[in-house]
Amino acid sequence: MGNAVEGKAGAIRYREACAEDGTAIGLLHTQCWLGYSPDRELANTIVSERLAIWRQRCTRHDPAMRLLLAESGDELVGFACALARRDPEFGSLLDNLHVAKAWQMQGIGSALLREVVTWSAELTPYDGLYLWLLPINRAAQTFYLRRGARELQAADALAAGHTSMLRYGWRRPASLLVKDC
Repeated sequence: MGNAVEGKAGAIRYREACAEDGTAIGLLHTQCWLGYSPDRELANTIVSERLAIWRQRCTRHDPAMRLLLAESGDELVGFACALARRDPEFGSLLDNLHVAKAWQMQGIGSALLREVVTWSAELTPYDGLYLWLLPINRAAQTFYLRRGARELQAADALAAGHTSMLRYGWRRPASLLVKDC
């Protein structure tokens, strides 16, 4: 990791997160989520919760977690976080993949997904890879479907004020490495 890739908007650098990145990740995560939650009180809760979670994640060493950043200069424009072997049936969890709105449709999400799939295939070659999506997040559903994911399950859960989530994923994510994400 730590490589720069020339994209539509210039060079994007991809690297592993470090302890100092927690606040920037928390703020970007919050910005991405707020588009799906109009409730201001909930928004304030999300900000403080996301900052705490990402500061904590960035300061611990966990070989079963991969936390990648995409940057343009000093600006965080995207990130992905995956957790190995989270579910005995579905495999590793792509817990987060977010790209700032102004930077979407430039290949950043695909590059982050490719890195997560590579890591997952090396660590757990026979496991699947899955993620949870809000039913109203049609753009994310389309993104993952175009990359070979399938809807695996609908579940009742409480996330960002929503009462249901959709599990999407790949039974054999290594197949994505053969194609261009």
